[in-house]
Amino acid sequence: MYAKCGSLSEARLAFNNMNRRNVVAWTLMINEYAKKGPYLEALLLHQQMMQEGTCPNNVTYLCILRACSGHGVLHQGKLIHVHVMLNSESDTVLTNAIIEMYAKCGNVEEAHHEFDLLQEHTVVSWNSLIGGYIKHSDHVTASLLFVSMEIQGMVPDPITHLHILKACATSKDIIYGRLLHYNIMRLGYDATPHVGNALVDMYCKCESLADARCAFQYMAKPPLEAWNALIGGYALVGQAEEAFELFNKMKASKLEPGKVTYLSVLKACAALAAAEQGRAIHDLVQQKGLESDLFVASSLVDMHAKCGNLREAQTLFDKISIRSVVTWNTLIAGYALHGQAEEALRVVCQMESENICLNHVSFVGLLSACCHAGCLAEGCYFFSIMIEIYCLLALMDHYCNIIDMFGRAGLLEEAVFVIKGMPFEPNTVVWKALLGACRVCSDLSLAKHATRSLNQQDRGMFVLLSNIYAAGDIWAEDVEA
Repeated sequence: MYAKCGSLSEARLAFNNMNRRNVVAWTLMINEYAKKGPYLEALLLHQQMMQEGTCPNNVTYLCILRACSGHGVLHQGKLIHVHVMLNSESDTVLTNAIIEMYAKCGNVEEAHHEFDLLQEHTVVSWNSLIGGYIKHSDHVTASLLFVSMEIQGMVPDPITHLHILKACATSKDIIYGRLLHYNIMRLGYDATPHVGNALVDMYCKCESLADARCAFQYMAKPPLEAWNALIGGYALVGQAEEAFELFNKMKASKLEPGKVTYLSVLKACAALAAAEQGRAIHDLVQQKGLESDLFVASSLVDMHAKCGNLREAQTLFDKISIRSVVTWNTLIAGYALHGQAEEALRVVCQMESENICLNHVSFVGLLSACCHAGCLAEGCYFFSIMIEIYCLLALMDHYCNIIDMFGRAGLLEEAVFVIKGMPFEPNTVVWKALLGACRVCSDLSLAKHATRSLNQQDRGMFVLLSNIYAAGDIWAEDVEA
């Protein structure tokens, strides 16, 4: 009674005062710890139960296995498995719990072995194994199991589809996702809130916002998770105005925005550099008492920095008690965006003084600041120490900034030298940076070479090239030649 009313301590006191405890009493107490924690108490109670001569039954083992699954304790799970084999006649339900325990604890090979030993597979068996492979990012095996399940005549339930939709979302497999959606509609699961949320999330992560919107609108009353997924999807692909529109509709529907909602809307504000809307969202965040949350605070710093309100960004940054490297990098990037190399360097120095290790992103921000401020010598110095002192490999973004710096300084030969020395093929950003330099130096020959390496459908490339030819007083027909 106490346990069901939520008072675990009173339930334990009543349990301890019992003169004779039967298997039902032990199992009820173990189950409460398995559900609410600490899970170690569930395991200790099992040991005490055995020492006092009470034999666990299959329900007891189910409760203990649930504790092991929920907390990922493989070693204890294996011990319980041994107890089951020695002291109990295993059944399908108990074997399913063992499969789930191994799958959730990361030993999918053993989970698959136990699955293969089962004479009769239930939907729960398949879901436990598929879920284990999904959790450990083996989406191919999970998808193959899903197909095998259908071939063997087993009808997948909503949980099965949730697992596979997650795989599609992670791998961004829109084609398979649409096939799944059709199957879900055929089975009538699309009206299920959890499946509806997963469909919206899958389409958003596959960057198919039209499909996501359709799945969202099909839901009779979209829950908060669906709103968050769609708003976040629009923010992810840079459709900030649509994110704002949806956020306003959400408020009009009397649904209360949560932390995840505000994170997505702040990202949209940052993308649009919408200072006024960002300020309004900031006020709402303050009213909700979310300003002290690390993720929200970092997003506020990012939004204000990208909107050009660097003083506010710095003030918010200074208020954060525990700053992650992401928060530091956000402020560095903000100063970099506005060409304030000295301020970016100041933040880096402060970062080092507080023993926060600079990473690849930190140096991208620092090099970008030097690039925007025209600080070529400083940029080359930081690029050098990144490799030699910090032992970080230069990535494409680092090379792009160095090439852009040389280009802005009119040092085309040096820029080309860096491109030739890159350990990977240049991307579009590199060639565009070189094209921009060609415009400064009116180097038509090099511009043609860079253009041939670019995507011919890129409109930005044609604008740059037209400007170069215009500067050289060459007509459009010559451009086509």
